[in-house]
Amino acid sequence: MKLEDVRRWVEQMRKLHEDNVPYLVIDGKYYTPNDILREAEANSPLWKKMQEQLGDPPLKLSWSLLEKRIEERVKQGRVPKIYKMGREITPEQQLEAIRKKTIDGYTILLAEAKLLEELEKRRKQNL
Repeated sequence: MKLEDVRRWVEQMRKLHEDNVPYLVIDGKYYTPNDILREAEANSPLWKKMQEQLGDPPLKLSWSLLEKRIEERVKQGRVPKIYKMGREITPEQQLEAIRKKTIDGYTILLAEAKLLEELEKRRKQNL
């Protein structure tokens, strides 16, 4: 990815309010699109590692990354309540379900995986 591509992508992520949500994991540390842009601008050794994940094969998804993304969105107040079979599931309860590894928790993580796959598809289309 060229620096101008990264800038354009991060600008799109800002419009979607996804720029401060973890996007990839390297050596156990989570990085947001804004973090990725900073490393790209610095042309750091970490940026080289990031480029490996942002190329082909597709971005590595992990349960921990998906959980961290939802956790960050809960902090930002961007997770809506879910209504399921007459009951309300708050964002905090959703996060609890994820941490307890319940069926509802896995369902939420799978939806987050689909979102991240779509964001990645969009990123690659705009290169």
